Amino acid sequence: MVMQTVLIPLDYYRILGVPIKNTEKQLKQAYKDRSLQLPRREYSKMALESRKLLLDKAYSILANPDSRAKYEQDFLQLNYSEEDKIEAGSTEQKPYIPSIPVAPEELIGAIIFLQELGEYELVIRLGSKQLTELGYVAQTAQEQEEQQLISRRQDLILTVALAYKELSREEWQQQNYQNAVVAAEKARDLLQQAANFPALQKEITKDLNKLRPYYILELLAHPLEAASIRAKGIELLQQMLENRGGIAGKGNDGSALEINSFLDFLRDARKYLTLDEQEKLFTSEAQRPSPVANYILVYALIAKGFARKQPSAILAAQERLLGMSKYQDVYIERAICSLLLGQPQIASRTLEMSQEKEIIASIKENSAGQPDLLPGLCVYTENWLNTEVFSQFRDLQNFSSSLAEYFADHSVQDYLTQLTSKYQNSGRTSQGEFSQKPAFEHNNLTSRPSNKAMREKRANTPKAGKNYSTAVLERPASHNRVNRNKPNSSNLSSEEQFTGGIKAKTENNDSLGWLARGISLCIILALGYVIWNNLSKQPTSDSRVEQEVASQTSETPIAIDLSVPVVNLPKSNNSAQKLSQAEATAIIQSWLNSKSQAEGAEHKIEQLNKILAQPLLARKRQAAINLKNSQSYREFQHDIKVELVQQAANNPNLAVVRARVKEIAKHYYKGKLVPGQSYNDLLLVEYQLIRQNDKWLINEIKLVKSL
Repeated sequence: MVMQTVLIPLDYYRILGVPIKNTEKQLKQAYKDRSLQLPRREYSKMALESRKLLLDKAYSILANPDSRAKYEQDFLQLNYSEEDKIEAGSTEQKPYIPSIPVAPEELIGAIIFLQELGEYELVIRLGSKQLTELGYVAQTAQEQEEQQLISRRQDLILTVALAYKELSREEWQQQNYQNAVVAAEKARDLLQQAANFPALQKEITKDLNKLRPYYILELLAHPLEAASIRAKGIELLQQMLENRGGIAGKGNDGSALEINSFLDFLRDARKYLTLDEQEKLFTSEAQRPSPVANYILVYALIAKGFARKQPSAILAAQERLLGMSKYQDVYIERAICSLLLGQPQIASRTLEMSQEKEIIASIKENSAGQPDLLPGLCVYTENWLNTEVFSQFRDLQNFSSSLAEYFADHSVQDYLTQLTSKYQNSGRTSQGEFSQKPAFEHNNLTSRPSNKAMREKRANTPKAGKNYSTAVLERPASHNRVNRNKPNSSNLSSEEQFTGGIKAKTENNDSLGWLARGISLCIILALGYVIWNNLSKQPTSDSRVEQEVASQTSETPIAIDLSVPVVNLPKSNNSAQKLSQAEATAIIQSWLNSKSQAEGAEHKIEQLNKILAQPLLARKRQAAINLKNSQSYREFQHDIKVELVQQAANNPNLAVVRARVKEIAKHYYKGKLVPGQSYNDLLLVEYQLIRQNDKWLINEIKLVKSL
């Protein structure tokens, strides 16, 4: 076996771990410490001897005054640069690089030292090259050399795998999750091919499982055009659900996420899934059965039915809600479905059964002076859809529509006419507490495709940069959660109780911007009463409960003049309030101040809740938590100039602000400044704003370009 001496970008000071200027005492202590610091036990005896051989050589040269003087003279003439390291065996040796000649028997020891020094990429390059060369040597090796070759190969595989593993963890720490997974998978694959080191394989598999939630979110955050990448993210999410045995299953997926943390992760994942993706995923999950998946599916069906003018989907949602009523107070949702299906009396009766006092009070206030709660329900429904439901789907986050558009659509009107006819022919009403089965097969109804002119805006694609993270291990603020379980909810599972808190309810309905659409809502009510007048002649039932909930009797035709408002709706001050440049500047400045406090030395992470909305809040909270856990903090200086303020024409509660931001950041680790991670940037940034409860919040930030 013939192997040549090679140059390795290493020096004797680094091998011993001492500064260039050191005392004899320091040198002896460093040698002793290094001798005791043995690598992993999986290394062969030959590898340990190789490491000791090189360590002894380094000590003997630096401990001898003459050899040290000569070595230092050569070393100090070099302009040492980490970035100019050469690959072992390179014929193009660059000047000013401290390297040492390494004999074949010292080579694995030198690579182990590089591994210990954190030179992972260099270890991978050197180790991979040596593995290739060993393959050629093995072809001509004598029989007595085989054991040495096998041992050396196993040591190299172990060292390269460890380098990939540590490189993966570095990328993980920097929130580059895809890079972290790629490195860990390379380590795992290398070990599996070698069919050795099972303990290390187990460690790497454990890392991959813990990385999986972060990796999934990074894959899903890719542009919608990156279909194959996002499909992989969905596949991994399905695998997690399967491993766990469902959303609230007791299976072990290796992520170490307990039920509440997993539910937080699932909320974040939904922000990156489209309507169709969520419908497909949670239709499957709901079959386990799963109350959480069933409720999420209801959201998807209602969003689909309204946004795409497909009331058949709303009917499917209504049927699912019937089965949920025994566990949860979902009467508001059922009333909304009845409203959208042209069933006014059922909607009104169902609404009265709800225990959501604040919501009912708001609906009553907006129905003041009217014979029923339908006007207020119309107002609430439109706002609920536009601000709470659509925001849960990536392709609908900037979508906005009105009840007027929905009821004016011919395909909707045709479907509702057929729906009424089906009820009349079956002699049944559409809902009742007595049964969860539909009175007819809604798939038999025909629904024409949606109007091609239907307005559907795609949300700006979220991007996963190196600072991307999510609230997987830290639950986001739950101030908007409302427990909607029935009185005996304490006996329910965590998953069943969670269904009562999936949706956020508007806390201050008095200041909602959608009240400004008075004229549109009057048209809605006019259209609604006209349609309902045609649809309301539904037969009554002998069932006492059905009569209570969904009794439909013939109504006296209502004469409505479309030029006269049916209901005088109050106008909101929000509609007249346009977002000014000064207000936009104040909002951005508030965000930068909150960022400075959250990432500062005191780590006031709760400040982010004051200015950020989901999904951005979850990501920024976790980034700040990661910074704190790494014993780091940042000091910022900011200067901003707002260049553009644009409010959505069809939804005054949405806005985009574009600004030049100068950000000077000083990064500290354990109280010491780290210049390499500090920066001075001038950026053009786009902020997406949403008005919630009469307050503007930032729900997405995009870097347009560096200036």
